[in-house]
Formats: sequence, C-alpha cells, structure tokens
Amino acid sequence: MSNLYVYYQLRQDQIALARSAVTRLFTAARPLCRTMRLMQRQWSADKIDNLLTWMEIYEDITDVEDLQQCLQQTLPASGLLSLIHGQRQSEYFFPLE
Repeated sequence: MSNLYVYYQLRQDQIALARSAVTRLFTAARPLCRTMRLMQRQWSADKIDNLLTWMEIYEDITDVEDLQQCLQQTLPASGLLSLIHGQRQSEYFFPLE
C-alpha cells in the first residue's frame, strides 16, 4: 500500500475555512485509504508573510488512481484551492518491496 503527502501554505486567518475544506476531502477519500491526518506547521510570529504550511496525509491507499480521481473531483468544490497561497504539492510514497 502507498501513502500520499500533500502540502501547501495558507494564511493563519483562513484556518477554519481550510479545515472545513479538508474535512470534505477526507470524507470523500475515506473509502480509499485506511488513515487520513492533517498536520500543520506554525511559522514563527516574525515571519513576514504569516503563512502556515499544512500537510494532508493519506495512508494505506487501496487504489492510487481511484484516490487521484476522487481528489481531483472533490478539490474544486471543497473551496480549498481559493485559500492556498502558491502550489498544492503532492508526493506519493510506495513500499520498497
């Protein structure tokens, strides 16, 4: 099974909206992976742009292509894309064996 790590930046004042959007993504993806988590890294208060880096983690994916299709269909309606500053980066990791 594989894992997907998605990371991006957003403004601190958009946390509630972003959390709701990610919850919609997780709800849609639930049948396709065993565990989903949202992690956030707080930048220091003196950082000029005041952006947070968030990471969505999708673990033990049953079908990578189905998950990709699910996220592509769900992401536009979730509202998350309008909150992100810069790119939404995705990286898949697969077992070595």
